[in-house]
Amino acid sequence: MLAVTAASVLAGRASPQELLDVLLVSTVSCQAPELPGVMTVDTPQGPVVPVFSSPFELARARGAVSWFSTSGMDLLVLLPHGHDVALDAAGSHPVRLRTAALQAAVHVT
Repeated sequence: MLAVTAASVLAGRASPQELLDVLLVSTVSCQAPELPGVMTVDTPQGPVVPVFSSPFELARARGAVSWFSTSGMDLLVLLPHGHDVALDAAGSHPVRLRTAALQAAVHVT
């Protein structure tokens, strides 16, 4: 559902608020870092946390790696300050979610 909603936002058939609503109740997959927390990647546009809408999307992007899943709401709590979410970056509908806007919308501190 998360990947479908992201594609709909990119096509102009859904709103960013709809994507946020779906993200908050979705289960997302992340590559497990060596230390507790989330894996981060530096990009020219700033740091991101790669997040995947399914274990399949994670495997397609990263191969066979250690991973964990969490809820979208819990993911927002785990995000390091100043990091955005890169949803399905290697998929057919990659989306960068600006964390400041997400956290403001759900009042995460």
